[in-house]
Amino acid sequence: VAKPDKLYRVKVYGIDLPGLFYRKRDDGTLSFVQGGAGLPETEFTMNEIKQRHLENCEREEVIDDDAKK
Repeated sequence: VAKPDKLYRVKVYGIDLPGLFYRKRDDGTLSFVQGGAGLPETEFTMNEIKQRHLENCEREEVIDDDAKK
């Protein structure tokens, strides 16, 4: 069984607001949202992070609560 890719929430670089994360839009561009936990639009794989040149941004791993049970 292949392990799914890890997912990360990527913090917006250069804006000093707590909990501000990048969000994928339907048209392929990025916007941002404050909070956003649990929203698939705020979860990126490492490939998506590299494609969008966000490698140098701070990020946090998304923990799947269902996997803990």
